Amino acid sequence: MTQFWKPAKVTEKSDNIIARMAAGVAKVVLKCQDAMETQQLDLSRCLLESFPLAVYHLVRNVSLIKCNLSHNKLKLLDSKFSKNFDALTELNISHNELHKLPENINLLQELVNLDASQNKLNTIPASLYNLEKLQTLDLSDNDISVLDVEKLCNMPALRKVSLMGNPLNDELQQKLATTAKFELLLPVADENFSDVD
Repeated sequence: MTQFWKPAKVTEKSDNIIARMAAGVAKVVLKCQDAMETQQLDLSRCLLESFPLAVYHLVRNVSLIKCNLSHNKLKLLDSKFSKNFDALTELNISHNELHKLPENINLLQELVNLDASQNKLNTIPASLYNLEKLQTLDLSDNDISVLDVEKLCNMPALRKVSLMGNPLNDELQQKLATTAKFELLLPVADENFSDVD
């Protein structure tokens, strides 16, 4: 006789997964409701693997100023993110699995603080250098080995950059250290390459 149902253990496990997923969706919806009042969206520690498309709809009438997506499993932020949240002043996308930032990140023209630390970034999009209000940039603990020193150092509002934990070669670090007019944290032991103007 063929069995058309799964054993009870599998069903209980499936029910548990569905219950966790439902709780996760409810958590995101509640956090979106909070954002409507505070203009701050905190989706940290929501086990997100991608940015929920429903969030764009839920906060469509809100001009968000802060967004925290840290401590998730995000692999990608698509171009919709920058288009929909162009009033952000603070963005925390740390502790994820991002391999790149959105190419149109320059649409976040109000951005003052960007924390993209603890990801898998290996490059910086050229558009990032056009963020004229950016003051703090944390790219620590990624896989960045190449960046445009001249463009980075010419960002007008930049006050602090952390590149700790990235595989930057000595020549690039030296160039940054001698050119930067902001506080600079580099992955060099026993040397302080900070230069504040």
